[in-house]
Amino acid sequence: MTNAPAPLPAPVRRPPPFARPLRVAGLLGPAIMVAGVVVPAVAYVGRAGQPYSPLNHFISELGEIGVSPLAWVFNASLFVSGLLMAAFLGVLGWRLGSRTGKLAAVAGVVAGLGASAVGLTPMNDLVPHLRMAFTFFWGGLAAVALFTSAVLRDGGRHLPRWLAGPGVVAIVAFAAFLAWPFYDGPPDTRMLDPISGVPRPAVWMHTVLEWAVLVSVLAFIVCGGVAWRSGGTGLPPGIRLPPRKDSGGSRPPGT
Repeated sequence: MTNAPAPLPAPVRRPPPFARPLRVAGLLGPAIMVAGVVVPAVAYVGRAGQPYSPLNHFISELGEIGVSPLAWVFNASLFVSGLLMAAFLGVLGWRLGSRTGKLAAVAGVVAGLGASAVGLTPMNDLVPHLRMAFTFFWGGLAAVALFTSAVLRDGGRHLPRWLAGPGVVAIVAFAAFLAWPFYDGPPDTRMLDPISGVPRPAVWMHTVLEWAVLVSVLAFIVCGGVAWRSGGTGLPPGIRLPPRKDSGGSRPPGT
C-alpha cells in the first residue's frame, strides 16, 4: 500500500492587471510628498520671521494659508500623495490575501484618505484639521501594525519578511507620537503665535515625533513597493525550493 501524495499548496495570489500600475504609487506617492514638504520648507517664513525647522515646527504649518508662502504646494501635494498611498496600501493588502492583510488594506486606505483630507483642511481651521490628521495617525498605526503582522504570518510567501523591519520602526514612531501627549500634556498652541508671548521651544518633542512618523511611514511605503517588486517565495512557511541544476539555486521571479 502506497502513501497518498501530499496535497499541493494553494497557489500564490497574483495581482490583477489593474494592480500593477498601482504598485508605482508606492514610490510616486512618497516622492510627491517629499517634494511637497521640502520646497515649502525652504521658502517658509513664520509669523516671527523665523525659518522652518522640523525641531520645533509641525508639518501642517507648511500648509498654513497666510503664513507659509507656498502653502498651496504643500496642501496640493498632501492631497495627491494621500490618494496614491491609499491606493497602494489597498492593493498591497490584497497582495497578501490573508484576513489580516485585508484588514491592513482597509486601515491603509483610511489612513491615506485621512492624509489626503488634511490637504483640503489646512490648520487655519484647526478643529476639522485635527480630526483629519488623527484619522491619518490612528489609521496609520493600525495599518502598519496589521501589515507587519500579516507579513510575518505570511512567512515570506507573498512578500519578503524583511518588510516587517520598517513596519516595526513605523509602529514605534506612531505609538510614541500618540502617547507623548499623555506623558507631557497636549501641545500648547499658544506657542504657534508669537503675539501670545509664549515662546516656541528650540526642540519641541511633539513636532520631532510627528516628523518621525512621516519619515518612517514614507520609508515603509517605499519599502513596500520594493518588496512587491522582489516578491516572495510562493511557498508556505517552512517550505524551500530544491536547487536548480542549471544555476545552483532557485528564486521565483517577482510579480
